[in-house]
Amino acid sequence: MSTPLLVFQGVSMQYGAPGAAKRQVLDEVSFALPPSTSISLVGPSGSGKSTLLHLAAGILVPSEGTISLSGQNLTDLSETRRTHLRRTHLGLVFQFFHLLPHLTVGENISLPAIPARWKSAWIICFSVLAWPIAAMIQWANSVVEKCSASLFAAPCC
Repeated sequence: MSTPLLVFQGVSMQYGAPGAAKRQVLDEVSFALPPSTSISLVGPSGSGKSTLLHLAAGILVPSEGTISLSGQNLTDLSETRRTHLRRTHLGLVFQFFHLLPHLTVGENISLPAIPARWKSAWIICFSVLAWPIAAMIQWANSVVEKCSASLFAAPCC
């Protein structure tokens, strides 16, 4: 049996200023996700879906519990080490793209490769929030500010 790709053990997450009432978003979540597994997170707004994804990527640190990604305990890593791990091992597609308008679509997609000094800068991300591949190819050399807003606003699925 292979090592799980992602493991949450007793993960809880609370939001709130010190001394103020805390809002419990996740409460003792535990699971192990094997490699090559696809999952879907479904729930109402505010149920913790984005928080869970941010925790899994090491963007956030849990209030309690541990998170391991590819056998590495994220909760023990510094912010710098978590950033390095994201840059070298993860591909994230956010709900809001935060594209740089003066770059082409293709340049925006390849932008994460620059700090990592990858020799090949083309990165292709597949996500229900990303464009269909045909649209990516059609718009790859277009400057973002000249593209139709609907290209970025509507999910493909």
